Amino acid sequence: MGEDVRGKSELIQLVTHALDFPYRSPIPNWDSFSDAMRDLAWIKTPKIHIHHFSMPMSEAPGDQQIYLEILNDAIVASLEHRSPVLTVSFNPELRQNIEALLGEHVNDPS
Repeated sequence: MGEDVRGKSELIQLVTHALDFPYRSPIPNWDSFSDAMRDLAWIKTPKIHIHHFSMPMSEAPGDQQIYLEILNDAIVASLEHRSPVLTVSFNPELRQNIEALLGEHVNDPS
């Protein structure tokens, strides 16, 4: 995923398509997307990984922050439910941007 993803609707559609969500209609907003990302039990694979080559929605830092918070909540939920485990990565040069958006919520695996 990268910066060519310009808006919330496009990002939600891309993620739900990539994960092959079973919904027939598009997910309309951040709240619905958050709910869906925190319940991935219907996915049969034990692990899901989302890699970001660049930061999506570069012109909408507010939406970037919401997206990162949703990913963080989804990771925590996947660890609690243990099926499947969600991991997310970003290119290292994005760390400063992510820290600025999330502040104290940044998970550091090292």
